[in-house]
Amino acid sequence: MDAGPLHRAAVAVPDGRVSPLLFALHTGLIEAIFDEDADAAGLFLAGLDRPDGFAAGDGIDFVTTDDAVLGVTGAGRLYAGLAIDDAEAGVALAPLAPDELAAASARVGAALDLIADAAPELAAEIAAIVRQIVLVGAAPGSERDFGGASSFHLWGAVFLNAHRHHGRVAMAEGLVHEAAHLLLFGEAGGEQVVENDDDERYVSPLRDDPRPLDGIAHATFVLARMAYCTERMLASGKLTPAETAEAAASLGHVRSDYRDGAGVIERHARLTAAGDRMLGAAATYMSRWT
Repeated sequence: MDAGPLHRAAVAVPDGRVSPLLFALHTGLIEAIFDEDADAAGLFLAGLDRPDGFAAGDGIDFVTTDDAVLGVTGAGRLYAGLAIDDAEAGVALAPLAPDELAAASARVGAALDLIADAAPELAAEIAAIVRQIVLVGAAPGSERDFGGASSFHLWGAVFLNAHRHHGRVAMAEGLVHEAAHLLLFGEAGGEQVVENDDDERYVSPLRDDPRPLDGIAHATFVLARMAYCTERMLASGKLTPAETAEAAASLGHVRSDYRDGAGVIERHARLTAAGDRMLGAAATYMSRWT
């Protein structure tokens, strides 16, 4: 198999912002090699051979899990598999039609504007971390619904269920939620933020099924960031009366869920240095309400 595309892609990697597509293809290629799947490996190698390279622009691209949108054969399925990598999750993603993608992208834009007005530091963080917002829906026959997803192996991309995030408040909270996962992935270098084994399962504040402590630590950190965002939105004076009521109700749930997650972490988790630093900062902020 010709490894030329891989060498050319490596040489052409920019010093600055990189498209999440490069991370996806790299991960897909490695998995195909370990699975001894020559067809998949050839497909991802071909995808790496891009004349324009993988430099990302300064803004955020809105995409969906469609090969034509992503620009590489097999990329849609690859993205979906990296976003939902738990075979037991029962979640299947579906790409949006062009008109749905346009409408959902407009809602994301409105949410980003709201975050910029209410919490410019969060907007700056999202702009620094997020390269792509992948807007999708739940596929027909999906056993479970979902709000969003992110993966260290698809660095710079966040997935949002366009059918779940309708208004500015919900979309803003979803964006901050997934960007917080990326931030924690980055701070931990892609490693877990707990030393506990994955077979230790506990009740999670954001999932119905028992989860490993690393997932609960992520959820707890993310809830603190969501609380901060929602508090800032409520204080901004930029919300309509209906949005104010929505945000206030959401904040109550977020604070309650945070307390549940923090209790599990305090009782059971052995945090890594990165986990202790990030979860400790979250606990300091949330201590006003717990």
